[in-house]
Amino acid sequence: MPQSSKIFYYYIFISFVLGVTFGYGFSYFFPIQKIIQTSEQILPSIKGEAVIDETKKIECSLWVEVAGAVNKPGVFCFTPGSLVNQALSEAGGLNRLAAKGYVSQRINLAKVLEGGEKIYFPFENDLKCEMVPYVPDVAIDKYVGGETKCISINSGSKKDLDSLSGIGEVTANKIIEGRPYSKIEQIKEKGIVNSKTYAAIEELICL
Repeated sequence: MPQSSKIFYYYIFISFVLGVTFGYGFSYFFPIQKIIQTSEQILPSIKGEAVIDETKKIECSLWVEVAGAVNKPGVFCFTPGSLVNQALSEAGGLNRLAAKGYVSQRINLAKVLEGGEKIYFPFENDLKCEMVPYVPDVAIDKYVGGETKCISINSGSKKDLDSLSGIGEVTANKIIEGRPYSKIEQIKEKGIVNSKTYAAIEELICL
């Protein structure tokens, strides 16, 4: 065999030995599985994607909204069996505008939370009420301005008669058609109203 061919095969053999040795050493110090895992973690960050740790995902079966006069209103996650008191604590407690007296009397802090419910802690202003002027009803209160006011069965309008308790539009027309009257009892005697209705309006009518 020529000398040049021997040298050529010698270089091939040496290259093969070095390749096997290098490959074995690289796989020993850098396992292929670890390289693949590392590349899977690095590539998303290179692309601008967030790497999500599956173990840190929040799974909640009990979401509750806490609203009203609390410091941090919002929707919170709780474990089954949690109490309203824990919800209040999670929302930062009552603020200075809360109706604390109402909360202590009406809201049960020991109640077990239910999924999807909303707990409202009222403000002090929520409980304020306004005085509404009383408008007397002629069928109930016959005294207006200290004087007795009655409805005349001889001259009263259909609207006035209709305002009496138990007297509708039809009966008001009958009272007008039965005029004149010499005494108020005649609306009962003529069969225009029954005894029960007459007793209810007796003090409210006049001739």
